[in-house]
Amino acid sequence: MAAAKFSPDRIPGDPLPSVLTTAGQLTTIKVMTTQSLAAVKAHFSQVIDEVAGTHERVTVTKNGSPVAVILAVEDYESLVETLEILSDSRARSEIRQAEEAMAAGEVYGEAEVRAALAARRR
Repeated sequence: MAAAKFSPDRIPGDPLPSVLTTAGQLTTIKVMTTQSLAAVKAHFSQVIDEVAGTHERVTVTKNGSPVAVILAVEDYESLVETLEILSDSRARSEIRQAEEAMAAGEVYGEAEVRAALAARRR
């Protein structure tokens, strides 16, 4: 994926371009930009606002080499949670079993899932 360039003209919080899936659900395209340390320092508040508002990740370079990544707290927490799940052998096994069940055609429609969840709440 090509890195988008930081644009000081872009208004923080403006949504990134997005597309609709065939099912009509909105999918946000997450972009990772690369900026020099000098550019980040010069526009730090704007970079933070953009990262927090758009979930865009920014790779910071020093002398042309990547040295850090700035990302929204929610994205960081999601990555940590994913790492925790993937480090749990039982969770990995359950995920594999679910994937095998899906591949074997054992799937449920929305109505069936909603009914099962409603039954659990009773």
